Amino acid sequence: MRLLFIDAFVGFGSVGRIVQELYDTAEERGFECCIAYGRGDAPDGYNTYKIGSKAGVIEAGIESRILDNHGFASRNATKRLIAFIEKFNPDVINLHSIHGYYLNIKILFDYLHKTHRKVVWTLHDC
Repeated sequence: MRLLFIDAFVGFGSVGRIVQELYDTAEERGFECCIAYGRGDAPDGYNTYKIGSKAGVIEAGIESRILDNHGFASRNATKRLIAFIEKFNPDVINLHSIHGYYLNIKILFDYLHKTHRKVVWTLHDC
């Protein structure tokens, strides 16, 4: 079974560490895992996919503040993430912190609505 985690960070901050620990536990139990993340660097030894770039995060932050559209920039980075998801072909997609200037939530959620993959959304900050 393949499991894809999506979070802002890997191994950094509370949620980034939770995602890393979930990855470790799932991998120990035989899952093939990947973490797609948008900010910072990932620790060595993890199968990861970097969503966008540092410049893209800065650009999305500026666009968000000027146009008041937080979560709706990063269009190209999100389209590339979707292409990666199709290639990785996970059975389950586990969403964590999806804010932070690295994803376009409309594009991502339109895709998740159309896909037949199971989606688990862990709400850490509600």
